[in-house]
Amino acid sequence: MRIYQIEIRHFRGIEQCRATFTDHVVCLIGPGDSTKSTVLDAIEYALCPNWFIPLDDSDFTNTDISKDVVIDVTIGPVPNDLLSEAKFGLHQRGWDSKNALIHDEPEERDIQVLTVRVKIDRDLTPEWFVVTNRDPDGIRISNRDRQRFRAVRIGANIDNELSWARGSALLSLTENTRNVQQLLLSATREWRNIPRLNAIRDFDTSMQATRNGAKNLGLALESLRVDIDPKSLRTNAGTLSLHNDKVPARRLGLGTRRLLAIGAQLEAIQEGTIVLIDEIEHALEPHRIKHLIRTLMTLTDNGTGQMIMTSHSPAALEELGAPPLHVVRSSDSETTIITMDGSAQGTVRAIPEAFLSPRVIVCEGATEIGLLRSYENKILSTTRESLALHGTLTVDGGGSNAPKRASDLRKYGYDVCLFADSDKCTEWNNPSKDELTAAEIEVIIWADECCTEKRVIDDLPDIATLLDLLEKVIEAGEKRQAILDSINARLGDDKLASLEDITTYNDAATLRKAMHESAKEKAWFKTVGRGELLGNFIFTKPFAQMKETDFAEKITALKDWVLDG
Repeated sequence: MRIYQIEIRHFRGIEQCRATFTDHVVCLIGPGDSTKSTVLDAIEYALCPNWFIPLDDSDFTNTDISKDVVIDVTIGPVPNDLLSEAKFGLHQRGWDSKNALIHDEPEERDIQVLTVRVKIDRDLTPEWFVVTNRDPDGIRISNRDRQRFRAVRIGANIDNELSWARGSALLSLTENTRNVQQLLLSATREWRNIPRLNAIRDFDTSMQATRNGAKNLGLALESLRVDIDPKSLRTNAGTLSLHNDKVPARRLGLGTRRLLAIGAQLEAIQEGTIVLIDEIEHALEPHRIKHLIRTLMTLTDNGTGQMIMTSHSPAALEELGAPPLHVVRSSDSETTIITMDGSAQGTVRAIPEAFLSPRVIVCEGATEIGLLRSYENKILSTTRESLALHGTLTVDGGGSNAPKRASDLRKYGYDVCLFADSDKCTEWNNPSKDELTAAEIEVIIWADECCTEKRVIDDLPDIATLLDLLEKVIEAGEKRQAILDSINARLGDDKLASLEDITTYNDAATLRKAMHESAKEKAWFKTVGRGELLGNFIFTKPFAQMKETDFAEKITALKDWVLDG
């Protein structure tokens, strides 16, 4: 079973949204408050297998109850018995997978699909229909028939899943549910003989399946057993919960409980299920996130199921790669969902965190990142400003890869600024500087075709300041004699006897040139920490004397781009 298209109207923060899903793995990404979770909730409500969903006025956009909430989900392939004339055969539609569109009248090679609509009015009464363009009012579909679509939300109600409560995975895994109440009554009467609970096969079966499900996700709890939860001793199935030795599972860490609950749910679902999971990374370490994703993806490997998730985790994006990613944007209550293609794969794997922020400064390398970190700490913070306050993230563009990475981000709606050296910008192609500018990417580069080292050293106010900078480089770990030898190798016959002689050197231009060439070749500032050191030196004192320089002009341009966003 798979969802091919959704349309959402007047639901929470979404006044209008239409999206198409062409793959069996879908990950919704984007900045906070872009309505990712709302999209997932809309799908769950439309395919809800129950007759009741919790609603209030806040489920209407801007709490405007004068308009109905309408959510359409087109799903298929549909079980044959649901396509009989007695059911929904007269309301079937066709999905054209080649062109990714719906034919209201199915064509020969189309996948048979139904469009399920949930409609919620001011009385907060949901009604479900199967609709077509030729019959927009549709016909009602029962919760029993909606169960056939196998849409399951996992990882949401953790503690409920860790007991034999109504609707839990553990209860569904129990072989003889008819005798659960009798088994529980017997168990409570044997309170002083709690270990006997593990001999009750019906509970033991589901407990073992949960242990196996957790083990498949990389979580080994060999002492897991069934026990009566001392939190509440009531004569209902919810009284029984999983325990790790004598400790109720609800007392385990959040990440452990979540994996345990998801493991139980995965053991209970059937082939062809549509799995919905919000914030897949919640409470999990990166290695567990990646293993969970790999495990979930095996459910859809045969093409019969689908996984739709949301994520804010770079680890999740790195594991998934570009094709499953769908960028969600919200503007004036209109939500758009853009499907990413494989051309962005390298960028996603290299800087996944960039796709989780609305605005990105792509720095050519680590030096530029360090400079901006220092500028934020030394200058912006004095006015209570920050990059985060304006939704901006700095990322490493990977040298010559920076233009491509900036272009990939812009293609999917991110506000992008490229901050780079200018010594090689004429060699940029695919894209070129002109193409980047045409794509509305702010390109900030130094004047005069130079690298950052040259720009800084040329623009520092006086020779004495150059010596102060070298002292900082020495403090960072460079050898004094090695610095002196490197500079002298570029000075011709007029050598320096010591670094202190810099202050009396009679050819400032030659000295500056020797210094920036040494800085570049010897990588004095080619790490984030060294770039930050360079920035801390500049922004602590010399920057106030550099107002008329190109360095100050470009740093100000970067600040303006951040603050104007």
